Amino acid sequence: MTTVVNNPGTTTDSGNNMVMMVVIFLVVVIAILFFVYGRPALQSRSGGTNTVNSAPAPQVPQVVIPNKIDVNVQPAK
Repeated sequence: MTTVVNNPGTTTDSGNNMVMMVVIFLVVVIAILFFVYGRPALQSRSGGTNTVNSAPAPQVPQVVIPNKIDVNVQPAK
């Protein structure tokens, strides 16, 4: 009688789909970080301005603080 050994093929799944998802996630995170931090830093280094049609800053009133404060309170007569 002939013995037939039926070996299954090498079906090793090394998680290629998971690796691809992690790589895509990292690319998206790096792109977001570039647009949040990198692009403004490059613009400010090249002399570009970060403000567009900005209103002038409001005027802050000048406050005068005396050098000496009289703390002797006189009762009302």
